[in-house]
Amino acid sequence: MLLLKMLSVMNKKLVLVLGLWFLNVAFAEAQVKKVKSDPLIWTDLQADFYLKNKGFFFFRNQWRHNTDSDFPGLKESGALSKFYQVYVLAGYEQRFTEKWSGSLFARYTFDTFNDNQIYQAALRHNGKIGETSFIKRLAYDYIRPEFGDSRGRIRPSVALERNFKLGNHTLRPHLSYELFFYQDFKEEDPLIETRTVDRSRLRIAASYKVTPYLWLTPYFTKQTEYYYVLDTFTGEDDDQGNPIIKEKGGKRNRIDPIFGFDIRFIIRGKNTSDETVPQLSSLNDAAGN
Repeated sequence: MLLLKMLSVMNKKLVLVLGLWFLNVAFAEAQVKKVKSDPLIWTDLQADFYLKNKGFFFFRNQWRHNTDSDFPGLKESGALSKFYQVYVLAGYEQRFTEKWSGSLFARYTFDTFNDNQIYQAALRHNGKIGETSFIKRLAYDYIRPEFGDSRGRIRPSVALERNFKLGNHTLRPHLSYELFFYQDFKEEDPLIETRTVDRSRLRIAASYKVTPYLWLTPYFTKQTEYYYVLDTFTGEDDDQGNPIIKEKGGKRNRIDPIFGFDIRFIIRGKNTSDETVPQLSSLNDAAGN
């Protein structure tokens, strides 16, 4: 119980830190050059198998499509040419108390440029603001690419969810914000500039209970990648013999609009009921490279 009390205090501090960071970034990033990319389309298929001990296994398959016709797919022709990434995932989540739960998963990704494996451990706190669920989550990913060095990333997130009854059905809106902090397990090079946050995701979703066993969830995500770029040059010199800069380098924020659709099956055990709902915050769990 002492551990849970300590975690509860840490949980409140985490929310405060995230709030202050968001306000600081909102002002600091106002002058950063933004780069907009073509929309992405993600399709998720997941099954949650609930157990008697208030835990559940989850299995997911996701397909990612880039609307940029010049972006290469997994294959040069055929159905897989339409997708730049496909992954399969298996995991387990266990509830410790009414509010605290933890999860583990392993994922294999087929990627156009570099296949990879991702292993994640996460801790989740499910609080309440009135009738609204206030979910805080802290995850750590270990990423092993087929080519290149392994790296890790820390992923804090917050989410709001609430149920609305529509006759015999349920509508569950969802709003979440997640940050990504990458680690490459190497000594930092002071000559290489890095951003504090590497990626963020703002997600809006609405899950609809078709039956007690089937939920459909359309969602939209604004994904932002934070990075630095070097100066680019025209290849010509000015009157003083200095290279002419074509575009000044510096901070860049690349914005990726993502339209997604999640199909989720609930396989009910003895601890579930008609009130059992999928944890929409887990839409963020497997989102990788």
